Amino acid sequence: MTEPLLTKVSVIIPVYNGERELPECLDSVLGQDLREIEVICCDDGSTDDTKDVIRRYQAEDGRVRLIELNHGGSGPARNAGLDAATGTYVAFMDADDKYPDSGTLRTLYEAATSSGCMVTGGNTQMFSDDPSMADKLVSYGPGVSGFSGVTRFTDYQIPYGYQCYLFNRSFVNAQDIRFLPLLRYQDPGFFVRVMAAADRFYALNRTTYLYRVAHKTIDWAANDYRKQRAHFAGLDDMLDLSVKCNLPKLAGWVLKDLETMTGSAACIAALSDQISVLIAKLKTSGAIRRDQWKALLRGFASHEDDATRRRLRRQYFGRLFLLKLKVMRWK
Repeated sequence: MTEPLLTKVSVIIPVYNGERELPECLDSVLGQDLREIEVICCDDGSTDDTKDVIRRYQAEDGRVRLIELNHGGSGPARNAGLDAATGTYVAFMDADDKYPDSGTLRTLYEAATSSGCMVTGGNTQMFSDDPSMADKLVSYGPGVSGFSGVTRFTDYQIPYGYQCYLFNRSFVNAQDIRFLPLLRYQDPGFFVRVMAAADRFYALNRTTYLYRVAHKTIDWAANDYRKQRAHFAGLDDMLDLSVKCNLPKLAGWVLKDLETMTGSAACIAALSDQISVLIAKLKTSGAIRRDQWKALLRGFASHEDDATRRRLRRQYFGRLFLLKLKVMRWK
């Protein structure tokens, strides 16, 4: 009797209503020349034909597995995939993304096994089906500077791009690290915790992930603030990790994130408690200069249009929020 092949890599794909892009994603994964893989599709309560798409692929390739879940978000879905995984290494992919070529997983696997590092990764290249996005499609990751080899996370300190890495599954489980149950920003906390525990990782000067950018943005002007609240909870967690793990550059990423939403006054007012806590933590962390702090507060308390600014201040900026900003005056 032939012994079953050892699963070298488990690719975990959380998906919710992804029937349109999922086939391209699955073709990319199943087309890898590293054959000893499993593809764990974690359906997060889809209401379209996503499960039917997965079942068709299951019928054609026994390496595809389907986990059906109630709609709880991509963090819990990835955790379900992690719990079910059997591979020596795990990789994560979004259902609308893909690998750049058929040799990606083999390259990552061979680098991981030869280096002995618990984490191995390359670069992420953004892509889009929209030609107007061409000037925004950048590449980022540990190997963009041309470096390949073992490096320390303390020298890197970028909390994004976890999909371009392989993670040693036994190491992740031994550290009891899982994704936060947030609607947004659940992956940086996972990535930083693994990287901080591993300390060193192997960087490849090679693109190992293609990230579709068309619709992966948050609408700060939307009046449903559940995702925004989750986003700020994730930023708050990142600031705590910055202190706990002695990774001060992480606070700078939180600051950049805050700066992207200062123009949405309604959102700011609705989330003023969370924002106030984040600003206070940034200030006490020592990661924000006086001029940056002042610019951030000016952005939160203003709007590009004078009439809108006056109306929004009256309507949204209550005394409590303005008092909090006063209390945090730089001393």
